[in-house]
Amino acid sequence: LDGWSTLEAIVTQGLIKKNAVCMFTAQESLPKKAQALAPHVTGYILKHGSLEKTLAQIKEHLALIGVA
Repeated sequence: LDGWSTLEAIVTQGLIKKNAVCMFTAQESLPKKAQALAPHVTGYILKHGSLEKTLAQIKEHLALIGVA
């Protein structure tokens, strides 16, 4: 399964409630099949870049959803 298929299964099974989903992706634009699932995604982190930049993006997302 890819991340979008996993998210689709989570949504279909009613498990998305009270969960935050951040996609870790190499694609800068959403695949067509993912557009319907986009409302369930709280953020996107691009895989390219340095480790420091990636960690900063993760910390920023966690702060936005109130975890950090």
